[in-house]
Amino acid sequence: MMKKIFLSIVIVIMTFSSCQTNKSKSDTDTDTGYWKDTLSIRDTTFMIPTDTMGLDARLTLPANSHKNPLIIFQSVMDKDLSWGKPPKPYRDLATGLGQQGIASLCFDGTVYQYTSRQKDLGGFISAFKLMNQDLDYAFDIAKTLPNIDTARIYVLSMGNILIPEAIQKHPEIKGIIMASTPARPLMDGMIEMLQTMAKKDTIWESALKEMESQYANLQKLGTKAFNDSISLPMDLSKEEWKELKDYALADEMQSLPIPIFILFGRDDISLSQKEFDTWKIKLANKPQSVCKQYPELSMLLIAPNDSDEKNKSRHVPIYVVNDIAEWINSTNNN
Repeated sequence: MMKKIFLSIVIVIMTFSSCQTNKSKSDTDTDTGYWKDTLSIRDTTFMIPTDTMGLDARLTLPANSHKNPLIIFQSVMDKDLSWGKPPKPYRDLATGLGQQGIASLCFDGTVYQYTSRQKDLGGFISAFKLMNQDLDYAFDIAKTLPNIDTARIYVLSMGNILIPEAIQKHPEIKGIIMASTPARPLMDGMIEMLQTMAKKDTIWESALKEMESQYANLQKLGTKAFNDSISLPMDLSKEEWKELKDYALADEMQSLPIPIFILFGRDDISLSQKEFDTWKIKLANKPQSVCKQYPELSMLLIAPNDSDEKNKSRHVPIYVVNDIAEWINSTNNN
C-alpha cells in the first residue's frame, strides 16, 4: 500500500536575492489568448538521441529567431506536461516565451515515453535519476541546435529533487527555474500530507501510523538501533535512503553557482506553504535568485479545479510567462 501511496505522491509533486509573493491577478491579465498566436513561433519536432532509446522532442523558436536564449523543459511526463486538453502548461509556456524571443526545448521523459518497456530500462532506476539522464541528452543536443545562444541555456524542471546532480555536470547552464518542487526532505512533506489526509478521513490513519513508524526507524539507519524487520518507506533500498534521508533540495541549490527562479502555486495538500517559505529563507541572500508564489493558481500554474469562477482559464496566465521572460532577461549580462 505504501508503494502505491509513494507513486501517487511522486506524480503529484513532479507534475504539478529577492523573494516575493504575487498578488491576485484579474481575468483580463490571465485570458489574453496568447496561446492561440502560433504565427509568431516556429515548432520543429525531432528525436533526441540517447544511448539506448530516443526521446520525442519539440523545439519552439521565435518566428524571426537569431541566437535566442533557450529553456530546456523537463518532467516525468510528455513534452506538454499534459493534464487534459488543456491544461498543457509546458505547451503554453513554450508558446508564450517564444513570442518574447525565448526558445524552448520540450521532450517526452523516459518514464513517460517508455512506460510499457520498463524491462528495456536496465532494471530499477528512480524517476529522478532518469530525469537527470534525460537532461544530459537534452543538453548535449541543445548545444547543436540552430539559432540558439549556447551561452544562455536554462533549465525549467517540475519536481526533480535530484536536479543539482545534473546541473553540476553541465556548468555551462546559465540558470535554473524550479516549479512546484519541495524544498525540504521528501519524508517531511509526505508525513505532513498523510497527517492532513488522516484528519479529513480516518481511512488514512493506518497508513500514517505505518509511515511514522518507518520514518522513526529510518532515522536510525546505519546504527545498531535500526530494525531490519520494519520495512523501509516506499520500498526503496537502504542505499537509496542513505542518499535521500536527510536530503533537502533547497540546501543543495544554495551552493549552485547560478541564478535560481522558484515558481509556486497556492498552498495545497501535496506541497504545503512550508515548502515555499523554506525556499524563500534558503535563497534570500543568493544573487539573482527569485521566489514567486501565485496563490490564485494551482501547482501546475493554472487555475485550480475547485475554482468557483465561471469560465476560468485552464492555461498558464500571461503574467507567469512575463515573469519568466523578465527573469531570463535579467540574467543576460552575468
